[in-house]
Amino acid sequence: MRIFKVTGLGIGFLTATIQAASIELRKDNIKTHISSGQWFIEHFSPYCGHCKQFAPTWEQLTEDFGHFAEEKDFHFGTVDCSVQGDLCDEHDVRGTPEIQLWNAGQKVEKYTESRDYDVLAEYIKKKANAYSENNGLGDEEETFENEEISEEGENDINEEQEDEEENDLNEEEPEEDEEEPEEDEEEPEEDEEEIDEEAEEIEEKVVVKPDEKAQQTEETTEKSLPNPLGISVDLNEKQMKEVLSKPSDVWFIKFYAPWCPHCQALAPTWEALASQLQNEVNIGEVNCDDHGGICNEHGIEGYPTLLLFGNGKPINYNSDRSLMSLIRFAKANAGPVVKQVNMGELEKYVKAKDVSLVYLSNNKEIPELIERAARNYMNTVSFYATEDTKVFKAYNVGYSDIPAVMVLKDGKQKMYTAHDFKDTESNEKTLFDWIEKEQYPLVSKLNPSNYQYILEGKKPVVLNIINAQDTVSQARFHNVAIAWDRSSQGDGAIFAEMDHAIWGQYVRDKFNVEHNNVPKIVIYNTATSEYFDKDVKGVELSSENPEGIYLILENLDRLRGSSALAVHEKVFNSVQNGFHAVGKHWFISIILFSVLGSYLYKRSSNRRPKKAYILPSHND
Repeated sequence: MRIFKVTGLGIGFLTATIQAASIELRKDNIKTHISSGQWFIEHFSPYCGHCKQFAPTWEQLTEDFGHFAEEKDFHFGTVDCSVQGDLCDEHDVRGTPEIQLWNAGQKVEKYTESRDYDVLAEYIKKKANAYSENNGLGDEEETFENEEISEEGENDINEEQEDEEENDLNEEEPEEDEEEPEEDEEEPEEDEEEIDEEAEEIEEKVVVKPDEKAQQTEETTEKSLPNPLGISVDLNEKQMKEVLSKPSDVWFIKFYAPWCPHCQALAPTWEALASQLQNEVNIGEVNCDDHGGICNEHGIEGYPTLLLFGNGKPINYNSDRSLMSLIRFAKANAGPVVKQVNMGELEKYVKAKDVSLVYLSNNKEIPELIERAARNYMNTVSFYATEDTKVFKAYNVGYSDIPAVMVLKDGKQKMYTAHDFKDTESNEKTLFDWIEKEQYPLVSKLNPSNYQYILEGKKPVVLNIINAQDTVSQARFHNVAIAWDRSSQGDGAIFAEMDHAIWGQYVRDKFNVEHNNVPKIVIYNTATSEYFDKDVKGVELSSENPEGIYLILENLDRLRGSSALAVHEKVFNSVQNGFHAVGKHWFISIILFSVLGSYLYKRSSNRRPKKAYILPSHND
C-alpha cells in the first residue's frame, strides 16, 4: 500500500482559506506588522462553528478590498486563538469570531455590527477612507472605489488616462535606446480604444463582483448543506409549497398552536433540536393559528404534531419528546445513513463535521458492513461514500488501494488498513474496533447526541467545563489534548468540553461544580464512577498545569476519587456488586451461606423456650 498523504480539508482547510488572503498574525510578528497602518483583525478558532460559517465572507472581503493595503494603508490580519491563546488574551478576546480595528499598533474598537458582507463592506470603506484622509494619502487612489464606478466614474477614468497620455506626448524625446515610448507615440489612437475597453471591463468587474460572489457563496452553502443556520424555520403557505416541491429535501416539521401547553413545553427542546441537527436535517414549524390551511391540508388534529417530510409519504413521530429520541428519529429517517458525495460536497461536509468516515470505491454500491457501521455509530461519526477520482487524488489513494476507508478529523487523514468489506463476523469486529477508537475528535463537544456514549463509555474522560465563549481556555485545553494524544497514541482517554450554560445542573449534581466563569477541569473515571478535580498534590486541575492531569490519567487504577453517584445509585451499585461477587465465586458462596445458615439455626434452637407438658407425664 502506498503511503497516504495527509491533506487538511477540515480545520486545515478553514485555516488555509483564511490565511490565504490576509496576514497570519502571531506573537512573534504582530508588532512588526501592525505598528503602522490600519488593521482589521479577525480573531478565530478552527474549532468554532460560527468561525467556519463566517470564513467565506471574510475571504470575500479580503479579496475585494485587498487593494486597500497599497491605496489606503488598510490591511487584513487573522489570529488563530487555538494556537495564539496568549495573544487573544492580550487582545481581550471573549468569543470567536471577534473582529477588531487597530491603528498603528493601538486598538481602536471592537467590531460589533452584523457580520453580513454588505454591512462589513460599508464599514471597511468608511474606516479606510477616513484613515487615508487623515494621513494625507493621495486622492487619486480613491478613483477605483468598489461599487461606486458608474458612467460618470468611467468617464473620469478615461479622462485621467487621456491626460496622462497627453503628458507623455508633451515630454521631451527619450533617448534612442528607449523604444517603448516611441511605439506609444506612434499609436495613440489604438491606446485610447484599449483604455476605453479596459475602463468598461473595470466597471463591469467592480460593480458586479462583490454582490455576485457573496450571493454565489451563500447560495452554494445553502444548497449543499441542509439547515445551514441551525434554526427552526417558521413556515408559511409559500414556503411549505417549496418544501413539498422538493421531495429529496428532508424536513422535520412541528405543527403547533401557541396556546397549547404541550407545545410550549416542547419549544425549547425543538430549538435545541434545530441547533443539534445543523447541516444535517432541515427543521421547521407551522403555527396552525396563523396558517390553518396548511394544518388542515395535512390532517393535523392535535398539537403538537411532528411530521418528517421527504423520501416519500410523511412519517408521523409518536415516541417520547426527549431531545435524544427526536435526534435519533430525525437522523434515522433523513435519507441514507451513508451519503454519496463528490469532492466539493465532501469538503463542505468535512468542514461542518467533527469526525467523518469516507468509503472510497469505483462504484456506488455500499457494502452492508459499512451501512451497519453507519447505523451503529451515527451519533458520533458522519458516514460518506464516493467514487470521485478527485477525492482519490487529493488523499493520495491509488486505484489499486480501493475499496478503502478513511477517517477525517482534526485536519488529519487516518486510513483503515484492511480492504476486505465482506459481511463477516471477523471483518465487523476489526472495523468496529477501529471506528470505536477513531470516533471522537481530539476534543469533543458534549451534546445530547454523544454524551451517553462518552460519559457512559469505557474510557476515562477529561472534561473542560467552561463558558462557551471562553476561547482562550478552549485553546489551552486543546494543547493539553494534543500533547496527551502524541504521548499516548490517542489511547486511554477522551477529552471533551461542556458548556456550563447547558450542563450547569448536571455538573453541579454529578461533580459538585458551581456556576461561575472560571473554567473547571474534571477527570471522570467511567469504570468506577469516580471523579478527580485535584491533582495528587491537592491542587485544582488546570490546563495551565497539564502535568497534574497526565499524572492522574496514568495512575487511575491506583487512585481513589470522589463518587459521582447519587445515594440511590450507590445503594444499587452495592447490591449489584454483591450479586456479581456471589455469581463469580458461587462455590465459596454456597459454603459460606451453608455455614451461616447452620449457625443461625442452632442459635435459634438453643434459645427456644421449653414448653410445659399439657398431658401428665408417665411418671405421674
